[in-house]
Amino acid sequence: MDGAWVFAAIGVVGGAVYVLNTTLDQIPRTAERMVKAAHALREAKAALKALRQK
Repeated sequence: MDGAWVFAAIGVVGGAVYVLNTTLDQIPRTAERMVKAAHALREAKAALKALRQK
């Protein structure tokens, strides 16, 4: 019984570490996408402004 608990604990901890690692791995990508979206929005606004002034 004790051995099963040890393996269960290792599995839970390993799973938590795996989820954390994949989440942390995706944060920079998500931030990058947000930055790209912000730049695209700025460019679109600038283009609209330029069109309105013509």
